[in-house]
Amino acid sequence: MMSKNDNVTVIIRQSGERTLDLCKKFVEEQVNNRNIVIVNEVPFSKALRRTFEIGLEFNLPWTIGIDADILISAGSIDMMIKLAECQKDVA
Repeated sequence: MMSKNDNVTVIIRQSGERTLDLCKKFVEEQVNNRNIVIVNEVPFSKALRRTFEIGLEFNLPWTIGIDADILISAGSIDMMIKLAECQKDVA
């Protein structure tokens, strides 16, 4: 069993998708449950704003926003983080 990532906040944005439970299950397999938040805000701009606010509140190195109709594969969160860490700073 892979260890769960504790350095990332995952915000699942949902608006009635039937796949919410499955999306959350796949995220929970990769991230500690305490770092997962579900938001249900309308319009999308409000959900996006809330995603960033939650990320700042958790103050972890990484924040991932995912829509509830996205079903991630095993290891994909760690893969995304590793790819992001390889990117050059553009600031």
